[in-house]
Amino acid sequence: FFITFGPTPHLNGGYTIFGQVISGMDVVEGLTRRDPDQFPDYSGDVIESVTISVQ
Repeated sequence: FFITFGPTPHLNGGYTIFGQVISGMDVVEGLTRRDPDQFPDYSGDVIESVTISVQ
């Protein structure tokens, strides 16, 4: 999945938005930001767990 930090109009029509960060934004801010067009071989940080809840 993608975590975006700004507008991504090139993803429109190809992906579904399915959530938002409700706690732990400090963890999100700690992720390494990268541009996959500039660094396609860098796989990025590993997310070890995600909790999805329905409210």
